[in-house]
Amino acid sequence: MTNLKILYDRVMVFRAYMDANTDWKTPSVIDCLRFAVCEAAESLDAWLREKGGYARNRENGHTVHSELAQCALMLLTALGEIGVGFQPKKSIPVDLDTIVVETAAALAQANAGTWHWPVLRCLRGIAAYPGMDLAVELDKAMEQIRRKHDVRHCTQRLPAAEATWDSGHTADEQAQRWAGSGMEESD
Repeated sequence: MTNLKILYDRVMVFRAYMDANTDWKTPSVIDCLRFAVCEAAESLDAWLREKGGYARNRENGHTVHSELAQCALMLLTALGEIGVGFQPKKSIPVDLDTIVVETAAALAQANAGTWHWPVLRCLRGIAAYPGMDLAVELDKAMEQIRRKHDVRHCTQRLPAAEATWDSGHTADEQAQRWAGSGMEESD
């Protein structure tokens, strides 16, 4: 079972690092939910591509798992200050259609203040999706984003979250630790 608290902490560290060191800034909650809906829909697109049987305009190389990880990244980011210290009242079926609908429900409920429940249900559904290793896929997504947007043009990977995360540190403190742990610009 994927520990959403650990994944949430990883994403918050990543966001703090990116906010401090790149032009790839953390979106507002509503925009995070909008991006999550886009990524959820892209997971359906990837599934249709993998399923085959249809001619497509262009191949993009994305997988269902990579798109779901990007959706989870945006959903975890949306939780921001709320965190994941609570559990959803119900779970959802683990299928892409339901994940897409629940992600859209979170966006639809953004102004009502109840959006966090479908977000957590989606995250549990994504984590339980067949063949999904959400920790690995999230790490890949965050590393790809960092490589693309890090203005310091680092050539090193972010430290492995499980090897460096110290739950006694805030996300900002951990990002500062990363900044001083070999993440300086390469020669």
